[in-house]
Amino acid sequence: MPSLHQLIEESFTSSSRKTGKYDSYYLSYASALEKFLTEKKETGEPIKLLEIGVMDGGSLEAWKKILGSNSKVYGLDLNPECKRLSCDDYSVFIGDQSDPRVWQNLINNCGQFDIIIDDGSHIGFSQAKTIDFALNGAIGDEGIVIIEDTHTAYIDHFLGDGTGVNFFDKVNDIIERINSRSIRLLNDPSSRLSYIKDNDTVRTSVENLIIFESIVSLKIKRGITNSSKAGSKGNKLASQTISKDVRADSKIYL
Repeated sequence: MPSLHQLIEESFTSSSRKTGKYDSYYLSYASALEKFLTEKKETGEPIKLLEIGVMDGGSLEAWKKILGSNSKVYGLDLNPECKRLSCDDYSVFIGDQSDPRVWQNLINNCGQFDIIIDDGSHIGFSQAKTIDFALNGAIGDEGIVIIEDTHTAYIDHFLGDGTGVNFFDKVNDIIERINSRSIRLLNDPSSRLSYIKDNDTVRTSVENLIIFESIVSLKIKRGITNSSKAGSKGNKLASQTISKDVRADSKIYL
């Protein structure tokens, strides 16, 4: 049986329709999805995937092959022409990925998704909104969000919409909210993250964020709580332990 990486690469390179992916993406997909897909398949429930940005439909064809015949694959595109690509294997919806009404329509028709892949406008504002919509109901209790082509954050043309949103500003904000769960920060009144509330959606719902070349993935898992100290307190005599922690005492700054 081929590995997930091999299956993804084979599915995208043999698709009957154009896919237009970079070869580095195949391993990134596998790394982001393998554990989640393994656990999901053990439940016997069909995997439900939404890809934003349909173009010629090659990716939808590839994901159907990767996820299996029981999976439910959907596409969203701004171009009305893409609607005619709907078939027995996947359904295509038309609308703007930044429009909350479009997302509500998707959820009404498809239910919540397990995986959302954003290969849409590549505009920072829209990519950030995909994450927001995923966190606020488009993903259920657990799932994966993959934002593709994040190198566009370094191309002025893709700032778009007049908002000037750089996608990596969103990424940095999410990193701060993940790190705000640290028990050390919670007990430090000088923490620069003290403004983040205990019930913040990102703080309680994003288990991890992984940065690949031109891809960012997020694992969503609802109900995450603060970290706590763990590990052994040791049972050695005082004479056998190190008395002082000097790890932060370096005086070399350049």
